[in-house]
Amino acid sequence: LLYTNVSDCKMEEGSMRCDVNISVSNTDKLGTRTETKNIGSISSVGRCIEVESDRQITEIEAGNTIREETRRFSEAENRTILMRIKETGNDYRYFPEPDIPPFMIEDNYIEKVKNNMEILPDERRKVYKEAGILDINIDKIIADKNISDYLLGLNCNLVIASNLLLGEVRENLNKNNISLLDSKLDRDNFIKLVELIDKKELTNKDAKEIIPNMIEGIVDLDKIVADKKASSMSSDELRSLINNIVDANPNSINDYKNGLDRAVKFLMGQVMKETKGKANPQEANSILIEVLNSK
Repeated sequence: LLYTNVSDCKMEEGSMRCDVNISVSNTDKLGTRTETKNIGSISSVGRCIEVESDRQITEIEAGNTIREETRRFSEAENRTILMRIKETGNDYRYFPEPDIPPFMIEDNYIEKVKNNMEILPDERRKVYKEAGILDINIDKIIADKNISDYLLGLNCNLVIASNLLLGEVRENLNKNNISLLDSKLDRDNFIKLVELIDKKELTNKDAKEIIPNMIEGIVDLDKIVADKKASSMSSDELRSLINNIVDANPNSINDYKNGLDRAVKFLMGQVMKETKGKANPQEANSILIEVLNSK
């Protein structure tokens, strides 16, 4: 319904309503039905079915009779509550709507609609799965159509792109109370950011600083990369610094030799502290392992 633009599916705003009709039986004969009205969310529909089914089973096993009733679901108490008893079956009052004239839908119109439908969630899920995105993140993407639409049109590493969209981008959008469609997050610039992270020329930490500005307008990523390179340490300088840090912490060398991961984490912390975060974490970690293995 959401992806075909039939509804915005905001149940809390009344865009959809859901009633649940439930009967239980341990024979081939259908049981007596109750109707639970106006349930407020899709997840509550499932919970309502469970608790009302359990209630009816408990009543029948206790020798009581199920009545035709209208009930409501209390999310806070996780139970259904009686509103009124249906006196007769006529309370349902099914009858044709006299004010709606017949509407004929032609086959060519149906074909036109089919051919112009958006890519639906199941197909999108396959695309995201093949791109290597985790299932938990795929669920989050599918639940946010704006993010799903934005991501589907990107030609880059979708894992990195989805992590940024679900993380820093969404956080900043929520902070500023704007939607992705209303932001100025330029697609080409965003793809470029993803590619720079993919090539290790920028880090996720850099992205955290850059994205708020990208949401407000276009950012000169080439200049940011150039400035970063100008202020970063050379590989030789970094190696010399790491050697000094390792030599100053002989206990960490022993811990590393004994297979303790905490040694690398501790030493990496010292490297980032000494370089004030200017060192490339991947490069620093690689050099640190080399230095430790040489000791």
